[in-house]
Amino acid sequence: MHNKKLRRAGVESQICERLKHHHIETCEAQQLWSQRRDLCFSTSLTELDRLLQGGLPRGTITEVTGPSGCGKSQLCMMLSVLATLPCSMGGLDSGVIYIDTESAFSAERLLEMAQSRFPDYFSVPERLLETAGRVHLFKELTCQEVLTRCGSYVC
Repeated sequence: MHNKKLRRAGVESQICERLKHHHIETCEAQQLWSQRRDLCFSTSLTELDRLLQGGLPRGTITEVTGPSGCGKSQLCMMLSVLATLPCSMGGLDSGVIYIDTESAFSAERLLEMAQSRFPDYFSVPERLLETAGRVHLFKELTCQEVLTRCGSYVC
């Protein structure tokens, strides 16, 4: 019975079975699932969001790895643009800490992507400047440097 409520709330059957295995079949599980969605940030890529069970977790460090030329920097720059957008446009209306260990970040490319994806919103030059100012670039090369810098930084 409770499993049906969870499925109607949009919880995948695989997750419902896991919850049932741990004897979590109440409305509390439905509330936890709803909160989980609020804690995720959509990548705007439906399949990737599905695989990540809602998107990227907010307020965390997400490491993107892969072979050279596979689109890691492009993905991260687009996610940075999305995070700076107003909530009404699906963004977080927030700042971003972009940790670049390969010296691949390009502010020009970030703004190009923003204008291309959201031409109406970014037709106002001040919005481009605001977005650029909300993406804080760190060029640390070691984990210790990243931790030290993040520990002393406030977005």
